[in-house]
Formats: sequence, C-alpha cells, structure tokens
Amino acid sequence: MKLLDISLNNLRRKKGRTFFLISGLAIGIGAAVAMTSVGDAMNKEVMHALDEFGANILVLPASEGLPLSYGGLTVSAVNTGGRELTMDDVARIRSIKNK
Repeated sequence: MKLLDISLNNLRRKKGRTFFLISGLAIGIGAAVAMTSVGDAMNKEVMHALDEFGANILVLPASEGLPLSYGGLTVSAVNTGGRELTMDDVARIRSIKNK
C-alpha cells in the first residue's frame, strides 16, 4: 500500500470528517478571495475619489510653533507670530508653478 492509498481509504471511511475538511477549506478560500476583492474595490474607490479632487495646495501664513509637553507627552502646540494673508500673498500664490 502506498501513502496515497492509505489517505484515500481514510477519507472514504470517515465521511463526516472529510465533509467538514472540504467545507472548511472552501469557506477559508472563499473568505480570502472575498477579502482580497473587497480590499481591491475599496482601494480603487478611494483612488478614484482622490483623483476627483485633483492637486490641491494648502497655503498657510508662516508661524512659529511652540510645542507644549508634560511628562514627556506633547499636549498641544501654540502658534506664535502668525499673520493674515495679504493681497501681495495672492500674487505670489498665483505665481506657484504647477498650481
């Protein structure tokens, strides 16, 4: 008797165990395929949504940040020296390459 014959005879004798083995493998493979498909679909949807927005530029006035920490943990940051944007800044913003 070969090893293949022994394993096939064992599967024939224990039909309930064989059924659960095959169904467990099928469920596992199906779940893996479904999760991969859902992940790919979500990735494509997010990429499509980001492409709709296009290239955006966020323009903020220059400011100095003062980090506050307590016991080694950063609690918050205080911005100092900030100013409002002026009309001169608008001209400089419009001169940005690839805006």
